[in-house]
Amino acid sequence: MATPTESIVDFTVNHRIAGKDAQVAYDVQTIGSCEVHVEVFDEEGTRVAAVEGKKGALAIENVHLWKPLDAYLYTFRFSSRNGEQGEQLIDEYEEDIGVRTVHVDGNKLYINNEEVYWTGYGEQMDLEIKEEHSAD
Repeated sequence: MATPTESIVDFTVNHRIAGKDAQVAYDVQTIGSCEVHVEVFDEEGTRVAAVEGKKGALAIENVHLWKPLDAYLYTFRFSSRNGEQGEQLIDEYEEDIGVRTVHVDGNKLYINNEEVYWTGYGEQMDLEIKEEHSAD
């Protein structure tokens, strides 16, 4: 198997909401030493953020947060480039990502610091299991 000498292997992003904006920490793992460019596009295709470097942070102003029943996605594009001004594309990876925070406090789930109320989750399966056992 042949593998390129320069490529994007993996990435992670972590979101923090600050008022109407989002701070996104990112870390891109690569093979090789090429520069990494990170761009973020909204659902209309407008570039809303761009930075350089394998690790760092970027800001998305007036962020449209992902939430249940409103699954807004941004396109994150990670590219490695070579050349004096980064004109030669080596590798590129895109991923649609919803900007949100998630945490659990006790038995409550919060998305973007708002409690999520789940209805009916697993209820049908529970009823089917009870009916099977009661028929024995």
